Parts: sequence; C-alpha cells; structure tokens
Amino acid sequence: MSSEAAVADFRVLADAMPQIVWTASADGAIDWYNARWYSYTGQIFEEAAGWGWQAVHHPDDLQEVMRRWPQSLETGEPFDMEFRLKDSDGAFRWFLTRVLPIRNAAGGIVKWVGTNTDIHERWVREEQLRFIDGAGRALSQTLTLTDAIKALLYSIVPTQADWAAVYLVEESGRVSRMAERHEGLACELASALELLETTAPADRSAVATVLRSGAPNWSVTCGAEHTTTCSRASPSRSLSAER
Repeated sequence: MSSEAAVADFRVLADAMPQIVWTASADGAIDWYNARWYSYTGQIFEEAAGWGWQAVHHPDDLQEVMRRWPQSLETGEPFDMEFRLKDSDGAFRWFLTRVLPIRNAAGGIVKWVGTNTDIHERWVREEQLRFIDGAGRALSQTLTLTDAIKALLYSIVPTQADWAAVYLVEESGRVSRMAERHEGLACELASALELLETTAPADRSAVATVLRSGAPNWSVTCGAEHTTTCSRASPSRSLSAER
C-alpha cells in the first residue's frame, strides 16, 4: 500500500470516530483535522490550520498549553493534558488531549497525531465531589455561623463561580447581604451584580424570587455598559445563597 493510500485510509477511519482527531507537521503546525473538529468548533480549515486552534481554547488554559506543547515538540515526549475547548455556540467543554509523535526509520519525528476526547461530564462530576468534600471539611472546622458562611464561600469561589453571596432574612422581613466573595471580576460585572441587591422580599430581584418561591432560580440582569450577568440563587431555610 502506498503512503498516499495509507493516509487516505487513516483519514476515513478518523472521520468515523466520535473523538476529535488531527495531525501536525514536525514543527507542531496542524495540517489536518477530522470532521468532528469542524462540527464541534464551527471553524473552517483556514481558521484552524497551523496554530489557529488557539482561538477555541479557554483563556485560562491556553498559557499552560502553550508552555507544554512546545516542550513536547522540543523533547519529542508525548503530550497529555486536560483543557477546555469552545464549541460553535460559545460554550466550553473539557477534553482530554493526547498527542504522539510519528518517527521515521532514523528516529526523527516526521508528524504528530493527536486526539481530543470529550470528558466534560466526568470532569464536572469529579469537580462536584471535590467541592462537596472541601466544603464539608471546611464547615466541620468552623465554630460560628459567620465562619461557616465564609468557609462555604471560599469553597464556591473560584472553583464553582466567580462571585457568590449569602443573604439573611431578618425578623422584620428585610433581606440583607451577610457575606460575599468574588475573584477576578471586571468593574462592569461588579456593577451589574449590585443590581441583584434587594431591600425586601416583595422586590422582583433574583434573591427575593427565591425567598418567595423556595426554589432555585436563574436570572439575567443587564447593567451599565450593557453588561449581562447570570446568577443562581438557592434557598436554605432563612439563608439564601446566590451564585
């Protein structure tokens, strides 16, 4: 079988796989993706070729990818990493990426073959278990309600959310924010989050909605500069936590 036929057979097989599969030249520039890459990312070849794949990487992961991938190119060691890729709708999912070198008879690397396997559901389950375990340990070491709330917020931010707050229902019916924690919030986002404040359960804010209904609620609030934020609130007897 000629090398051209072998490549054609490989590509047919790769296109039939549910995983993302790709190949790169010896210097790491990607020269081919299977059909799954295009259906997932929405990119076309001209956008993704070479190093264009960086456009669909999560910014929090890209720096580490760009540290480890060139290191593999230099040493010839396989690449193995979990990171997030953006789909065609703009949502990120976790993938396990593995890349192996193909060598010639002299041992030189002539190409790289990589796969991206969707592990999002597994990753989310594991993250939830880590959160529950960490929150449980933190809460077991606290002595007061205030300490317990602070420990809970430190467990939530930044692993589960960028911003979290706990609201207290006073005997008068007034709702006050008891504690909050945020990390890396832009000024516009912090400003928009202020709109979630409430002074009484009769208000139509996310917090008041939860207090009235006793059920979790998702809401979208538009603030200054057309900032859009999503918050999640869940009731806990007289306490309400909002994400």
